[in-house]
Amino acid sequence: MQAVVMAGGRGERLHPLTAVRPKPLVPLFGRPLLGYLVGHLTSCGIAEIFITAGHLGEQIEAYIAGLPADARLHCRVEGTPRGTAGAVADLLPRLRSPFLVVSGDAVIDIDLAAILRAHRQDGNAVTLCLAPPVERLRFGTVALAGRCIRRFLEKPSLADLLPELHINTGCYLIDRGVLEGLPPEGGVDFALDVFPRLLERRQPLGAVQGARFWRDVGTLEAYREAHFDGLRGMLPWRLPAAVVPTGRAGDLVHLGRDVDIAAGARIIGPAVIGDRCRVGREAEVTRCVLLEGASVGPGATIRDCVLDRGARVPAGWRLAGAGVAAGRTALDRHCRRRTYPGRPTAAGTEPEKLPQGPRPADEPEESFAEAAPAT
Repeated sequence: MQAVVMAGGRGERLHPLTAVRPKPLVPLFGRPLLGYLVGHLTSCGIAEIFITAGHLGEQIEAYIAGLPADARLHCRVEGTPRGTAGAVADLLPRLRSPFLVVSGDAVIDIDLAAILRAHRQDGNAVTLCLAPPVERLRFGTVALAGRCIRRFLEKPSLADLLPELHINTGCYLIDRGVLEGLPPEGGVDFALDVFPRLLERRQPLGAVQGARFWRDVGTLEAYREAHFDGLRGMLPWRLPAAVVPTGRAGDLVHLGRDVDIAAGARIIGPAVIGDRCRVGREAEVTRCVLLEGASVGPGATIRDCVLDRGARVPAGWRLAGAGVAAGRTALDRHCRRRTYPGRPTAAGTEPEKLPQGPRPADEPEESFAEAAPAT
């Protein structure tokens, strides 16, 4: 059987991690997401995998060239974005019915046997793989009548959240005829274009709860939570042997190799501290993911952050919900930095005062400067 992995998106919600790598190559416990997915698909019996790439696609080509796999691997880099369905339709001359389509930016455990069984029993042109109805506001959903799809709702409003709605995981079993005759140019999307057209034509379009586990990894928050799932032993994929969660005051904290945590520093879990990371004296790291070689300066406080490889948080900075790229002297718009009388600001300039708002009673009197993006 064949599978197509959709890996062409820019991953803007996962910035800055996707500024230097395509989203499927973002690491999870040190290994690219795509590596886990290819391994899972081959374990399901997939013999040939096509990867549709776009943003920084040459990195995906180079990665799969050196990736050991039981399946045959191919990568097609788009010159012009074709959308989810358009990119798959361009591969039709090489595909046989039915074939599997799966998103390259999620952690998923596919029950392929259940999807195939429903596809054949119901005589579907397309069978969607559904996930349990969690966080439905953030994802495309489908309304079912039994196993038949009645309608699609892309990221529905609260009023649309009915009990029969289920999350569309972006994993489909498809017959070739569904994509024949699509325009050879321009963008075509599965959920917005192809599937609604099938419903209008009353072609058999079905769905089944075919994901034993699924987590979107499309935002920094979801990326952190995927790591925390790994700490709790929830992820379906085998993680690298070096991942050994260690408890600190009841928290789950993974420390990689050659990590240097200075005296007085606190790591509050769940947290993942990658290989060769450094945490300075009296620094505090809470619910964060630090990739290889990242560092947190003395006295800095970071919470709910993701630090890319080699990223550096200067001494005394306070960050919350930030994504920090490597090689930047100033951080993104989410960051705030402590300033003290007599100490220079970033780049030696005067700080721009933030609007004054109510301060929690337990927060000491301080002045803050907003960190400008690096140019």
